[in-house]
Amino acid sequence: MPSKAEFVQDGLTQVRNAVNRTGGPDGWAGEFGLPRQNRLSGIRRGWTREAIEATLREFIGESDMWPTRGEFERAGLAGMLTADLHARRS
Repeated sequence: MPSKAEFVQDGLTQVRNAVNRTGGPDGWAGEFGLPRQNRLSGIRRGWTREAIEATLREFIGESDMWPTRGEFERAGLAGMLTADLHARRS
C-alpha cells in the first residue's frame, strides 16, 4: 500500500483523502492484499533529535523561511513534524 507521502508526491492527495474517509489505509490495504509500509514499527522510529536536525538543515538549506506543512508533506517529511521525541528521553 503506498504511503501518504507517495500519494501526495504522485498528485493523488484527493485519492488518499478518500481512502481515509472510506475504511482507511488498513481497510484498503487488506482489500487489495497489500502490506502496509512501516505499519508495525512506525515511520517515527528513526526520528531522533540528531536525525531531525540533519534532515532539517538539508531540507531548509539556505532558506530564511520555515517550510509549510504542505512542503513537509510533499517532501515525505510529515512524520518528522509529529515525532514523539519525549518518549525517547532517558
